[in-house]
Amino acid sequence: MFLSSALTLIQDLDTKIAKLGREIAAIKASPTKWEPLKELQQTKTTAEQKLAQLKKETEQLSTQEEKLHEKTKKLHDKLYGGTTCNIKELKDTEKELQEAELKLAPLAEVILTNLEEVDHLQVQIAKLTKELEPKEREARQYDAHLQRKIEKCQAQIVNLQAERPQLLANLPKDALYAYNNLFTSKGGLAVSFLENRVCTVCRARVPEPKINEVFQDRLTFCESCGRILTIRRAEAK
Repeated sequence: MFLSSALTLIQDLDTKIAKLGREIAAIKASPTKWEPLKELQQTKTTAEQKLAQLKKETEQLSTQEEKLHEKTKKLHDKLYGGTTCNIKELKDTEKELQEAELKLAPLAEVILTNLEEVDHLQVQIAKLTKELEPKEREARQYDAHLQRKIEKCQAQIVNLQAERPQLLANLPKDALYAYNNLFTSKGGLAVSFLENRVCTVCRARVPEPKINEVFQDRLTFCESCGRILTIRRAEAK
């Protein structure tokens, strides 16, 4: 294979690979459908956390209430059951019973308020879930769509990269070294065609000796832009 043909084919190949790489990067950087859902999701998460905390707190308060009820029952039985006739002990029991009963009313009120808040939060969470489900489903479908596009690009890159070794085998080491450096430093355009004695990239006129080198299939660089000069094989001098 001619040097010019090999270089042109490799550049075409690498250009396609680079373009596919940019497409993948653009897909990954593109806005997702999750962003608009963040506020709703955060509201739901906050409500769920508050609900869990409220349920835990209410359970603890209910346990306290149950213990207080047990305590008041025992004190009531002790006070009115005739098990003791000691006046001081009866007065102490009566006082303790009153204190326990005083704690019960506000405790029951807090529990009731908590239960009402639990109901409210459950309704709110159910509403948010209903609102989020179709939107999250759409977001997942869109993610899957983007992933398919990425995988398609990746598969194309793999196929193109598989062609590269055969093309590189036809290149001298100095040509490959120069090409790799220029492809990186010149924005993916290492090779320029010589047409009508002009470099097609920078439009600089190419001297006659350089033109001869190109047509002799030698590694030749544009004196103006530094790119490797090649010709289309169908072109005649």
